[in-house]
This record gives sequence, C-alpha cells and structure tokens, in this order.
Amino acid sequence: MSESELMVRIQETLNTMRGPDGKYVARLARNAVGFFDGNKVTVAIRALERGDVALALSALKSIKSPRSITYGLGTGSADLVGVLRSGRVLGCEVKTPTGKVSKEQQAWIDSVNRWGGVAFVARSTDEAVCEVLRAIKEESDRATGT
Repeated sequence: MSESELMVRIQETLNTMRGPDGKYVARLARNAVGFFDGNKVTVAIRALERGDVALALSALKSIKSPRSITYGLGTGSADLVGVLRSGRVLGCEVKTPTGKVSKEQQAWIDSVNRWGGVAFVARSTDEAVCEVLRAIKEESDRATGT
C-alpha cells in the first residue's frame, strides 16, 4: 500500500472513531505542504520568445496565480492535522513500513508533544488508532487523578 492510500485510510478511520459516549473523538484534515512557483510565467514568456509554444502552454497550464505561494503548515508538519475532542492539537505523520522520518518532521512532532499536543508517526491504521486511544486514556487518567 502506498503512503497516499494509507493516509486516506488513517484519516477515514480516525475521523469516524467514536468514544464510549458515541461522540467522535478526533477530526483530521490533509495538510498539503508545498510551494507554487510563480516563476513559471517567466518560463512561459522565454519559451514563447524562442518559439517553443508547447513548453509555454505546459508552463501556463500549471499556473493558478502569477505569484509564488507557500501553502500548508510548513516544512516538517504532519501529513494529517486536526484536534482531539478535548481540543488538543493532533498530528499524524504517515509513513510506509520502510518510510523514513526527516529531521524536520521529527522536530515538528517533538514540538507539538512538548507543547501539550499529540503527534506521532503511524505506519498502519492500527498504529494510528492505538496512538489516539493512548492519548484519550492519558487525558481520562489525568482528569480522574489515576
């Protein structure tokens, strides 16, 4: 299974999980991170100047705005981000069994956890469910003093 397929399964599973009270326990959304290069306009103009219409059209078709735009939460942020019902930030970095976590991704996970959120790497749907259940149990234990 690809990382993209696993991400969809994890997102669907966690977004439909319900607690003993029947209420949803979490909400997650895909965090697409990237950079749109507005310089493709320049590529298109130079291609037209050389008479390369095919390259110019290819560059122009990919343009939504003539500006450079950075989107997503930033480098290293988790693939899936959201909140637990308690209001705590939730981040799930999805990896295949052989996928490697970058330094930036690990730093983001560590930062979220240090600031009281819940962030983790999941290599399967079961692993993601276990991490969310562990976080909910910790919240319950803190609330009851156990």
